[in-house]
Amino acid sequence: MTRSQRDTLLRLPAVLLLIAVMISHSVADPARQSPDEKYNRTEVLAKFDTAIASANNQRHKRMLVILRTYAERDETELLLPSNQFRRLPPEIGLLTQLTKINLSNNLFSSLPAEFGKLTNLISLNLSDNQIANLPAEFAQLTKLEVLNLERNQLRNFPVEIVKSNKLKRLFLAENHLRKIPKEIGALTELEELQLAKNQISALPASIGLLTKLTKLTLAENNLKGLPQEFGNLIMLPELDLSDNKLTKLPPEMGQLINLTKLDLSNNKLTQLPREIENLEKLTSLTLMKNQLTSLPDQLGMFKSYEELDLSFNQLESLPASIGELTNLTKIILTKNNLTSLPPEIGLLTNLKTLELSDNRLTRFPPEIANLTNLTSFDFRNNNFSSQESEIGKLTSLTYLKIQDRLGSPQPLVVIGKPNAQQKNEIVIYNLQITGIPPGLEHLANLKSLTIAGLRSSKIPPEIGKLKNLKTLEIISHQITKLPKEIGNLKNLESLSIEARQVTVLPPWIGELSNLKTLRLKYLKIQELPAEIKQLKNLETLDLHIIASGRFMVEVISLPNLKELLISGNKVDLPTIRKKILQSQAKQ
Repeated sequence: MTRSQRDTLLRLPAVLLLIAVMISHSVADPARQSPDEKYNRTEVLAKFDTAIASANNQRHKRMLVILRTYAERDETELLLPSNQFRRLPPEIGLLTQLTKINLSNNLFSSLPAEFGKLTNLISLNLSDNQIANLPAEFAQLTKLEVLNLERNQLRNFPVEIVKSNKLKRLFLAENHLRKIPKEIGALTELEELQLAKNQISALPASIGLLTKLTKLTLAENNLKGLPQEFGNLIMLPELDLSDNKLTKLPPEMGQLINLTKLDLSNNKLTQLPREIENLEKLTSLTLMKNQLTSLPDQLGMFKSYEELDLSFNQLESLPASIGELTNLTKIILTKNNLTSLPPEIGLLTNLKTLELSDNRLTRFPPEIANLTNLTSFDFRNNNFSSQESEIGKLTSLTYLKIQDRLGSPQPLVVIGKPNAQQKNEIVIYNLQITGIPPGLEHLANLKSLTIAGLRSSKIPPEIGKLKNLKTLEIISHQITKLPKEIGNLKNLESLSIEARQVTVLPPWIGELSNLKTLRLKYLKIQELPAEIKQLKNLETLDLHIIASGRFMVEVISLPNLKELLISGNKVDLPTIRKKILQSQAKQ
């Protein structure tokens, strides 16, 4: 609602406001009884009328009129989110029939003491306001089952709510809480507790009394440890402790036998308790950005794991028992100190994603070739001293990069997960020796190939066997000639070439009849071949080349050309075409 609309609404007579609220609700059932038998509607309406008559502020009067309508209709739900209301009148306490209130996304900074009279409330949503404290009378809301106070200005845990012993769902995320009091243990019916994005440094032992919890989020706090009583929360299927300052976990963590997903990322853990092996139902464990130097020897207990993220740690090796995790589909080991992989890695035949970039690997075990379901494989920035022939056997791969570690002469192969726009992509960076790994031509699923920094004067002719390729990018200042086999790539739609030593764009360019985008950068060519006119489907032509202007007429005549850039400057095609036609007419 715009400001002008709100101002118009404020000028409406009270009776029209009442009608506006009435038509926004379903017709009330005349026979419906108020939840509170002591509720006297006639008396309540009279009090509202008195308050409305004496109200001086139009916004205040508007709120009173709306509340009166709810009272008159015996509504049990008050739904007024996103209205920029700043103040609740004390008369809110007259609506004792209410069982549900949604006042989220307003501008309330406090609640009146009369709020405590709404003793029939079961669900209350006050999220996205500016509330810093709750009135003491809030303790009278003993029927509450759902309370949402997320994204407010709370600095202290609202102890007033602990008498709401029927509370099942409590949302306090994104406040400024520093401490959770022991009184929280009184909320023994809690099933969901959201405390993420606060400043909590410790949990009381009484947290262990909340044995009915099935959902708990504590991410993005300042937790340094967990009480041993934490192990009593055995109903939890998921637990998010990411982005804290945990240095160790209590052995009692092993009692959380129903956990299926555990996120411990971005902490300061140096080791895991052996008892974590008891979590047999765990399918996803995230340990990225810790300080782990080793893993438990017996990983076989984690046979149900499907995803394992150990990136950004200090692991130097993997135990042989890694091969027992046969349900794994994804392993992330980026940014560790691994120097080798155990042969047992080849037993993980269900693996689809393997990320090993930024380690100290010098070779792969031959068994890596058994990972025939692998589609995403990233091992940039390692210390490989030779090309890895096993790559050509991983025929399901969809995205391949080959790149050197910065400052290192050794070549390195990378394969990573494609994004939604770049399925089946291979990127080859900074190669030494011949550059491209053997068997590349067998990767028939490839749709996109990038070769960057090739330290060879030639591109292997095998590139012409990638018949399904749609995107090809070549960035190399060593190559002197483009192989004719590129002309075999009839499905190519985008071709980008950056090469300072290339002096000729071969005639085969005209054979790429499906080409829509052609980018040529830093080529030392004097003119484009006449065959360029055969690219009838070309839509974008980007030229950063040393060339004469003799190509202009041929280029402009391309029927589907929509964008022409010369040295980064966009050419006004309509104007150029008009001038050419005028010039031709004069001749």
